[in-house]
Amino acid sequence: MIRKMSAALLLIVLLYPASTSQALSCQKQLNVTESYKDYDGVLMATVDNILRKKGSKEVQLTVNHSYKGVQQETLQVGEDEIWNRVERGQDYLFFLKKTGTGWEHPVCSATKKKEEVTPEESAFLASKEIPIPIVHTRREVSNGFVQSLPKLEHLENSSAATLMASAADIPYKWMPAVTAGIIGGILTGMSIYRTWQSGQH
Repeated sequence: MIRKMSAALLLIVLLYPASTSQALSCQKQLNVTESYKDYDGVLMATVDNILRKKGSKEVQLTVNHSYKGVQQETLQVGEDEIWNRVERGQDYLFFLKKTGTGWEHPVCSATKKKEEVTPEESAFLASKEIPIPIVHTRREVSNGFVQSLPKLEHLENSSAATLMASAADIPYKWMPAVTAGIIGGILTGMSIYRTWQSGQH
């Protein structure tokens, strides 16, 4: 009986995932300020989807704010296939490592839910925020013109959003005046031409 139990325990140890052992041996989590120095990517993002593949797992993110290393709106991150660090639809402050093939979310990273971030940590991160390039979208207008404008939902500054909204309305506001000016110019030209012809006779 004892031999059977020993054999079973040995088998468990041999088959126990390395990542599990790593997670169990994780040291005390560093605070955000300390972790910021140790990781290649720091960002606030929403988990859009979690794709499980054979031997791996991919977490698809929408980046809301970037504080280090990432300057794109979406990101695919590799994660340990055993441990579930994040849930779909939730917002997290991610701490990522850059690998030769992309981004990795380590088991022992300092990642935490958005609501767990303290005011002091938020202030620190705000001072580190880097811009995310705005993806442009094409907007069809009734008069046949096509504009290319930034998505207003990505402009958190209310003044910038108002400015862009005003810019979008410019063609509508100026079109009547431009049309009237063209017609007026044509009529004036015709009148001058007729006057000139009359003078020739």
